[in-house]
Amino acid sequence: MDKTYDFFALKESKMAKSRTHGLSGRAESRLCLLLGLVMSLVSNLDGQKRPLKTDDIESWRRITEKVISPDGRWIAYKTEPWKGDSRIFLYSRKGEQKFSYDGGTNIRITDDSEFMIFAVMPADKSVRELNPRKNQKADLPSELLGIYAIRSGKLDLIKNFRNYRIPEKWAGWLAYQVESPAGDAGGGKHEENKRKKETEKNGYRLNLRDLESGVVCSWPFVTEYFFAEKAKKLVFITTGDEEEWTAGIYMYELGTEGARPLITGQNDYRQVAASENGDKLAFLLKPDGDGAAGDFSLYYWDGQGRAREIANNRCQGMPEKWRISENGGISYSNDGKGIFFGIAPLRPDRDADVPDDEFPGVDIWHGGEGVLHSVQLVNRDHELKRAYQAVHHLDDQALIPIETEDMPQSRFLRRGKADMFLLHSSKPYERQSMWDRLHYDAYLLDLTTGERRIIKKDIGTRIQASPGGQYLVWYNYGDSSYYTYHLESGKEYRITEPATLRAEIETNTTFDQNEPYGSPGWLEDDRAVLIYDRYDIWKVDPENRHGPKNLTVSGRKDKIVYRLINFPEAGGSIAEEEIQILLGTNETSRSSGYYKWDLKRSPEPERLIGGDYRLSLPIKAEDSDTIVYTKETFHTFPDLFVSDLKFRESVRISEANPRQSDFLWGTAEVYEWTSLDGRKLEGLLYKPEGF
Repeated sequence: MDKTYDFFALKESKMAKSRTHGLSGRAESRLCLLLGLVMSLVSNLDGQKRPLKTDDIESWRRITEKVISPDGRWIAYKTEPWKGDSRIFLYSRKGEQKFSYDGGTNIRITDDSEFMIFAVMPADKSVRELNPRKNQKADLPSELLGIYAIRSGKLDLIKNFRNYRIPEKWAGWLAYQVESPAGDAGGGKHEENKRKKETEKNGYRLNLRDLESGVVCSWPFVTEYFFAEKAKKLVFITTGDEEEWTAGIYMYELGTEGARPLITGQNDYRQVAASENGDKLAFLLKPDGDGAAGDFSLYYWDGQGRAREIANNRCQGMPEKWRISENGGISYSNDGKGIFFGIAPLRPDRDADVPDDEFPGVDIWHGGEGVLHSVQLVNRDHELKRAYQAVHHLDDQALIPIETEDMPQSRFLRRGKADMFLLHSSKPYERQSMWDRLHYDAYLLDLTTGERRIIKKDIGTRIQASPGGQYLVWYNYGDSSYYTYHLESGKEYRITEPATLRAEIETNTTFDQNEPYGSPGWLEDDRAVLIYDRYDIWKVDPENRHGPKNLTVSGRKDKIVYRLINFPEAGGSIAEEEIQILLGTNETSRSSGYYKWDLKRSPEPERLIGGDYRLSLPIKAEDSDTIVYTKETFHTFPDLFVSDLKFRESVRISEANPRQSDFLWGTAEVYEWTSLDGRKLEGLLYKPEGF
């Protein structure tokens, strides 16, 4: 419209000028026609597609965060350029935009689907202008914390924000840390309080906000905090403000008057872990004043009184010249009667009297070692901090090492009333791994007795456990077959053979052993394990009492690769009675689709939606059938679509790059050719636009 208006204004101006100079009407017409052609050419050039430039690539937006509210009513996402500011959006299930904000990131939606919490980064331009390399951190703009009430549309922004947490399995509260204004960190009345500075070591102010009422309570100099998983309790560590709050670990039951001290003192607290209901707490403690060479002990709070020491480096069961490691995480056994923690070998202290410039920097390696010297250097820091798992039994106070230097890898199993661990050891085969795949010996550890027994030697893959803990399963590269081991009977079974089920990759053209296609999981109660071949999904009996059964029936015939979509909400096993969703990809056309799969009634998959595009693995709301997925081709950006598990209606909720049509994009097509050894090959051929 503007260009048209300018053209007519120019035409009138030229006509007036021509009349002034006495031009003929024919000359006027020629002049107007010429001007019209010039303006039309300029307009067409503006409308032409153009190639992507560096600035276009830097401003190209990606969708880097996706969050669905637990009830499925709300979907939040973030778009982010390679250079510039991000932007967050909140949409309803019906595709209506509810909210957006520039600079938003780290999105969470509360468990009751009532609030969206997010951080706001400073504008990229302002940060670049201030140049962080030349300015102090205090001179740079700070992050903000955004609290958006979805129903009311009210937004609160909190300055000087550092981090936040919300409960995973319940809602109504938000905990976050802020940097207090200068001189007000401790909140006390005396001058000495103002001298204590908020730092990573001293901690920052912790605020706890009731999201419904907006009421906030706070504690000073908090270094660590978290919510209990299933109980309305908050645990935090403070270094104290020398007046109202003594350093220690506290628990606050939400809605009560004050925080309860579980232990106090200026100690070094590490690896604090609460039980699901917050009625137990375990942590590591090193008393203040011991210095860097001090020892950590394991402490336990049973819900009453104060926490007490239950294990140290001198307790029975600790291996000689080993210690409790501050680098090992703490967790609880299924029955709550055991506490898992880390131990490590004692390492000699460096002689403090030898100056750094006189300390010899010598590495010694010989060919008999199982790990290359270059790999040792890369892994050095990790190995120095490696912790080996152990368990402390609360009933008899026994300490049992689980992992050792020879068996440094473990996995917890559950079988009846006995606690079992699966151990892997690759030490005997490390040197061999320089030219071959890494092999293992597998052991079972009974936590009740501490007994170890070997179940498999020299196996070229990791053994996995069934969800119910009745079987172990692994793939054997030597004969391209799957095997199981029944824990109760100690019997081993070969459950597949290539003649019936080709579990190995068929298209491998190298000299390496073929990798397996994998397994989507087990049916409930460990009744069967599902195994992929190139196209289909097979049901395999774990004791080979009958042959494998092809459940998807027609994948190989139709050249469709079926793969099960495992939503996290489904748990560890696959319910045979429930409808499953498959992702199917046509190997010939490259089209894809989502399929309904009823294992009981009609095993052959039924397509719900599909086309000549690539579908993503969808994400699903925890408590509803709402899902979010993308469609993608060479020309189509993977914007977000919302639907349910029936896929009868899909709503597009994002348009990350609306100007994509302005650019020269090109084409992509499947190209077939014959290799030098006569094999038919396929690939994608990309061409510039107009080629």
